[in-house]
Amino acid sequence: MPNFTAFYEPNRFDAKRVVRNDGPVAQVNIKEGSVGTIETIYSSPRVLSQTPKAGTQLARGATVNLVLANGRTIPSGAVTGGYNKWQADNLGKVYDDYVKDDEVMSNLVAKYAENMTLSDAERTQALQKLGSKNVTIGATPGDDLDSVMVALGAAKAFNGLAG
Repeated sequence: MPNFTAFYEPNRFDAKRVVRNDGPVAQVNIKEGSVGTIETIYSSPRVLSQTPKAGTQLARGATVNLVLANGRTIPSGAVTGGYNKWQADNLGKVYDDYVKDDEVMSNLVAKYAENMTLSDAERTQALQKLGSKNVTIGATPGDDLDSVMVALGAAKAFNGLAG
């Protein structure tokens, strides 16, 4: 079976325009060839991107190009720059465990998605929340807070409720 490898097109995708529930959605870079077969991706798919963009009036029979994936089954390890300790977990599990029922963390993830940074107060708040869930944060890429926020942003982007 063929592998699905085209998830992100840097010249055709503007992360600043992606909004869900009035908040930004993280731009997610997926490691090429790391998400499995088309059959796996197309079971309960999510639209990652489309051209022309949603809401564009088209003539009957016009073509819309969709990029699809099942966000619950994508391994966290497929996310470029994600948290090393969650590599074996699917994004659905990461979302359920750390974002889904935590409004504070969900808001912090949205703020990080918007600016790729958090204020010192927000960083402290995120570290406290994550520490309460036994997430250990290091200082090196792949184990630092930025890596955690990248993974949480991907988990929310693929699994958060559509706005």
